[in-house]
Order: sequence, then C-alpha cells, then structure tokens
Amino acid sequence: VDNFGVTEISWPGLCSGISYQFCVEVTHAHVSKLDEQMMCQVCTPHGPPSSNPSSLEIFGGLTYLEASWPAVSPHCPDLTYKVLLNGDPHDPPTDKTYQRISDLSPGLYNVSVRAENRDGHSSLPLTSTLFTIQEITPPENVQVLHLVTNGSLLAEIVWNTSISIEETSLPGGFL
Repeated sequence: VDNFGVTEISWPGLCSGISYQFCVEVTHAHVSKLDEQMMCQVCTPHGPPSSNPSSLEIFGGLTYLEASWPAVSPHCPDLTYKVLLNGDPHDPPTDKTYQRISDLSPGLYNVSVRAENRDGHSSLPLTSTLFTIQEITPPENVQVLHLVTNGSLLAEIVWNTSISIEETSLPGGFL
C-alpha cells in the first residue's frame, strides 16, 4: 500500500456466497515481538452478478430460435442465464451460454439475456437483438410442367416465393 490513508480496497471479480480469506502482512523497519505481523479476515460477499452478456447472436427456424452469448466473468458456481423474449422470461434459466426456445408463433421478437444467481439478477442494461419468425405460407403461382425425355416422364415444378427472405433469418428455399 502506497497511501496509508486509504482504509478500504475494492476487489472485483469475487463470487457471491463463496468465502475468501484476505490477509495483510505488516512490515516496517522497527518490527518488534509486540507487533502483529499477519492479520487475516474471512469475507463472504453477496449480491447479483456484476454484469450481463456483452453480445448476443441469434439464429433460428420456422418455429424456434437459438440464442448464444459470451460467458460473463467471473464464472461462479451458481451463475445462470435467463433468455427474455420481448422483456419477459421464457424458458427456465440455463448454466450454458446458449439456449433454444421452441414452439414460437410468427412475429418479431426482441431477444435479450441476463445473468442471474441466488441473490438476483444483474441490474446493468441488457444487450438485445431483434429476430423475426416468419409466418409459414405456401408458395405462389405454382406451375407443373410435364416433359417426356428419352422415354421418361419428367416434371418440373416452378413457383414464386411467398416469404420475403430479407425479412427473416431463415436461409432461402423450399423443400
């Protein structure tokens, strides 16, 4: 310690509910047998996680989406994540850094993730991403062309897509 007027030191990155032992060793030029050279104190901090995931990636399909995010630090034993859709919790919390949300109706979803532990959830702002689940619609103007080639019947099916690919996160195409 350079400044002996400081009576408090902050130590970030500790896990809530875990006991830590902090020790101070006192040394100076005139140490005597009466001086206590080592002083230790046990500390058990409590509180919610200090941050939320800093980024969020979403991909999905016709009725689901999967969110993934980087882990927050520190990674504590009781750390979990809650995926929020339009600000509301959706599935149970997970200790993984990804989660699939299934059985979604078509619509626009504001997806965010918050870090939680037994003491609550981080109060810092959430990173969010918009994701669209398109309504399933049949192709338009379906035409079936029949050809006979080398004695074999060949059918060619042509259609116009009914989904605006730019408005969805789905890869293009029909099966």
